[in-house]
Amino acid sequence: MPPAKCEFDERIDHCLYRNLDPSAPVDVQVIFDDLVTYDADGEQRMTQRSDHRGVRCTFAPPSP
Repeated sequence: MPPAKCEFDERIDHCLYRNLDPSAPVDVQVIFDDLVTYDADGEQRMTQRSDHRGVRCTFAPPSP
């Protein structure tokens, strides 16, 4: 069975952090958002691999 289709704004793409200043996160980049092709009843279809997107979070260095 193919994975459930998710709309772009329903997909999970967040960074979790604790004990950092709220201004610490400075950038989030999507690094995993693969499309896969699968065969369904003889027809080729494409979907995202997961409802979770891999992200890379960049944090500012702590203030002195």
